[in-house]
Amino acid sequence: MDSGIPPSEIKEGRNHMKICSLLPSGTEILFTLGLGDQLAGVSDLCDYPPATRSKQVVSRSKVDSSVLSSDEVESEMLKLLTNGENPL
Repeated sequence: MDSGIPPSEIKEGRNHMKICSLLPSGTEILFTLGLGDQLAGVSDLCDYPPATRSKQVVSRSKVDSSVLSSDEVESEMLKLLTNGENPL
């Protein structure tokens, strides 16, 4: 597979790619693939595996779904939309 990067710019043994995962399932997949060391940031909802807790939180939800029922979450999201706010 061609990366599009000229061979002269590729440094063997070094991978400078960093990843931010904003979905808990994505974070779990990255750790499963052995890419946890390249994970630079996560959302406030990412909490598994335990090593995730040491990563910087780069995104927070406007609605705290951990303390609300699904109906309450939907109501809060609709309020934000009605006020012209992005609920995400």
